[in-house]
Amino acid sequence: MSDSSMGRFSAQRSPAPTLAQAFEQYSQSQVSLQQFFHLPLDLLCSLNRDGCFRSASFSWIQTLGWRPEELEGQNWGHWIHPQDLQSSFLQLNSLINQRPAASARGRSAPALGGPFGHRLGSSFQHRFRHRDGSYRWLHWQLVADPDSQQIVHGWLRDVTHEKVSPAEQFGFEREFLQLAQTLRDVFWIHDPVTNQQLYVSPSYERVWGRSCNSLYSDPSSLQAAIHPEDRGYVQAALRQLCSPSQLPLNPDPAQGLDSAPGPGLGPGLGPESATDQGNLEYRIQTPEGEIRWIHDRSFPLRNANGEVYRFIGVAEDITEQRQAEQACDRLFQQISAQNQTLEQGIAQRTAELRAIIDAIPDQIYVINRDSQRIDYCNRAFVEAVGRGDRLEVEGKHLTDCFSPEQAAQAARQNQLVFDQGQPLQVEDSWQAAERQCHLDILKVPLRRSPDGPGPRDADSSDPEGEVYALVSAARDVTDFKVAEIKLQNSQALFRAIVEQAAVGISLVSPQGKFIEVNQKFCDLLGYDRQELMEMTFQEITDPHYLQEDLIYYRRLLTGEISSFSIEKCFIRKDQSLQWAALTVSGVYDEKGAMKFDIGVLQDINDRKLAEAEVLKSLEKERELNELKSRVISMISHEYRTPLTIICSSAELLERYGPQWDTPRRSTHFERIQKSVQHLTELVNDVLFLNRAEADRLNFSPAAVDVVDFFQNLFPEIQDAFESQNDYAHPLRVSYPPGQPICQLDERLLRQIVTNLFSNAIKYSPEGQPIDCDIRWDGELLELSVRDRGIGIPKEDQPYLFDSFHRAANVGTIPGTGLGLSIVRKCVEAHRGEISVDSKEGQGTSFTVRLPG
Repeated sequence: MSDSSMGRFSAQRSPAPTLAQAFEQYSQSQVSLQQFFHLPLDLLCSLNRDGCFRSASFSWIQTLGWRPEELEGQNWGHWIHPQDLQSSFLQLNSLINQRPAASARGRSAPALGGPFGHRLGSSFQHRFRHRDGSYRWLHWQLVADPDSQQIVHGWLRDVTHEKVSPAEQFGFEREFLQLAQTLRDVFWIHDPVTNQQLYVSPSYERVWGRSCNSLYSDPSSLQAAIHPEDRGYVQAALRQLCSPSQLPLNPDPAQGLDSAPGPGLGPGLGPESATDQGNLEYRIQTPEGEIRWIHDRSFPLRNANGEVYRFIGVAEDITEQRQAEQACDRLFQQISAQNQTLEQGIAQRTAELRAIIDAIPDQIYVINRDSQRIDYCNRAFVEAVGRGDRLEVEGKHLTDCFSPEQAAQAARQNQLVFDQGQPLQVEDSWQAAERQCHLDILKVPLRRSPDGPGPRDADSSDPEGEVYALVSAARDVTDFKVAEIKLQNSQALFRAIVEQAAVGISLVSPQGKFIEVNQKFCDLLGYDRQELMEMTFQEITDPHYLQEDLIYYRRLLTGEISSFSIEKCFIRKDQSLQWAALTVSGVYDEKGAMKFDIGVLQDINDRKLAEAEVLKSLEKERELNELKSRVISMISHEYRTPLTIICSSAELLERYGPQWDTPRRSTHFERIQKSVQHLTELVNDVLFLNRAEADRLNFSPAAVDVVDFFQNLFPEIQDAFESQNDYAHPLRVSYPPGQPICQLDERLLRQIVTNLFSNAIKYSPEGQPIDCDIRWDGELLELSVRDRGIGIPKEDQPYLFDSFHRAANVGTIPGTGLGLSIVRKCVEAHRGEISVDSKEGQGTSFTVRLPG
C-alpha cells in the first residue's frame, strides 16, 4: 500500500466503506496482517472466540492509550464496563455460533455486505476502559474470519461524544474507580451468565493474598480459596442462589451450575434468592495458609425485563472481629463456668456459715434499721427467747421476742448504733426465775457500699456508707461472772497473805521478766513495784553469781528440775549488795511448758556479813601465820649467819688474839663489825616497816634539787657496796636537763633509791651494768632502775611487795624480803606509784613516779 492511499484512508471517517476497502485491499493484495493494522483507521483488532485479543492496530494508543502489545493475549473483558460485559460476550458468542442475538441497546445485528460479502456480522456499542481509568463508548462492527470460525475481526470507533457529556464521561467512572480502589473492603462485580468476575477492587489482593488478575483469568480459583470445611456449605448455597429461572440465558449451556463459582467472592456472598440481599460469613485460606473470616453482602442487579444480569457486593475481612468474638465466647464460657462454681461455692459457703453461726453459743441476730425487724438469727438466739424454730423469730419485732423492759432497752442500744455508726459493747443483766443472768453484748453496724448490695444514700456524707442494719451478739457470762467474783476473793486473800509474808515473793516469766512481786521483795532490793515490773532478774543479779543462776534456771525451764535453791548476791537500787537465799519453783501447763516461776527470797545479809568477817579473820590469821613463818625463816637465816660470824671471830680472838699479829686480829674485828652492822640494818628495816604499817611514817616533803641529790647519793651507794666487796657493776645514770627542784621527802627518797639499787646489785651477775633514768616533766619525777639479772618469776610478781616475801629463784642470795615492801610504803607516802616489768632470766625494771 502506498503512502498516498494511506493518506486517503486517514482522511475518510465513514466506518463501513473504509473497512470494506481495507478488507478488500487486504484480501486482494494479501497484505500482511501487520501492515493492515498500520493503516490509519479508527481502531482495528482481531479476537479469539473467548474474547482474547490476537492483534490490534496502533490507533488504540491515540484513542484509548493502550499499546497493541498490552492488549494482545489479554481478554477484552478486563476493559469492558461491568454493566456491558454480559451483552458484549453475547454478541461475540452469537457471531461465533452464527446465531442472531440482541445488541446492547436492543438493535439486531445485521449482516454485513460490501467487502465482507454476505458474512454474518454484529454491530453494537459498549463502554471500554481508557488507560486513565475513564470509560469511552465504542461502536463495534464484528465480522467472522473467512478462514476460521474461531476468529473475528473488529472495526470500532469512539462515539463517547454522542453518548455522555464531558463531565459524565470523565467524572463518574473516575470517581467510581477511585472509590473502589480506596475501599478497605473488597468491592466486586460478578456476571452469573458468563461466570466472569467483571471487577474486583485492589483490596482483594490484601485480603485473599492473590492478585486480581489471577481471579480474572481463573474465576474457579475463588472456590479453591474457600476453607474445605465451608466448601460444601458454599456449594449448597450457590445452588440455591443461582437458580436458572432467575438468570439470563447461559451463553454456554454445557457449563453447569455446580461448576460455576456463583455470584460474589465466595460462599454466602450471593443473595439467599435472586431477589433478596445475601449476608453470610465464611472462611478462606490464603496461599500462605492463613485462615481469614469473610463477611460478604451481595445485591442482584436486574435489566428492564426483571432478569438478574449482575451481582455486586462488598466483602469485609472480619478475622479480627471473629477472633475477638471467639475469645469473648471462650471468656464467656469461662466466666459462666466460674460463675457457676462461685454460685455453688457461695451456696455451700452460706450453708457452712449458717451451720457455723448456729454452732456458736452466743445469741446472734441481725435487725433491719428501716423495718426494725429481725432479718436473721442463730439457733442460740431462738432457744434464748424460748422459740422452737428460726421461722418463729425471723421477720418479728423485738417486742415479739423480749419482755417489754428488755425490748425497750435493746431498742435504745440499737438506735444508738444506728445514729452514731460505731460499734457498741455493753453489759446487761436481768433477774431470771432462779438466778441473776449476765450478758456481754456487742452490736456492730452494717453499712451499704457502692460495691455492695443495695443502693447507697446519695445525700449521705458518710464515706463509709449508710448504716442499714446491725449485728448483735450476746454472750451469757453468768457463770464467768460468778467465777470472776470467786477469783477476785481468792486473789484478795492470796495477796493479803503474800503481802504480809516475812520473805520476798516474786512471779517471773520464762523470759526472766517480773510478773508480780510483794512489798517485802521491793523492800529488800530498794525498788518500787512498777520499776521491778519493767526489769528482769538478770538485771538485779550480781554478775559473779549470774552464770550459776542461769544454769539452774535453764534446767528449770526444760523440766529437768522442778525447783532449786541457791544463795546469791543481788544488786540493790543504790548499787549496794544484798545477800539472799533464793528458792525457785516452776509452774507448768498441761504440756509441760513452764508458765512462770515462783521465787521466795530470804534476807541473809547479816549472816553473810558475819561469815565474811569470820573468813576475813581466818584469812588474816593465815596471813599472820605465813608472815610469822617468813619472819622466823628470815630471822633464822639472816640473824644466825652474822651471829655465827661474831661468835666465831670473838672466840678466835679470845683464844688466839695475843698470838696473832695486828692485821690478822683486825680482819676478825672487821668481820664482827660488818655482822653487827648487818644486824643493825635488819632491825632498822623491821622497825621502819613496822612504823609504815602503823601509818607512823613522818612524811616531811621539802625542796630537793634532784640532780644534786642523786649525784651525792650514788657515790655513797657505790662506797657502801665496795666496802663490802659486793660492788662490781657499772652504773649508768641519765639526768633530766636543768636543775629541777621537787617537793620530796629526802629521807624516804633515799630509802627508795637505796633498796632498788641494792636489789639490782644483789640479783645481777658480776660485771653487768645497771641503768638509772631520771625524768622530770614539771609535775612528776620518774625514776627507772633496770638490771640484767635473774628476773622475777611471773607467779611471784603479785606478791612482790609483801613483807618478807622472796621469789622462788633467789637461791642462796642473801636478803630479808623487806626492801620492796619499804619501797612501796615510801612511794605510797609520796602518793606516787611503782610498777615492775620483769621476765625471768632477762632482768627487771622498776619504775617509780612521784608527784613533785
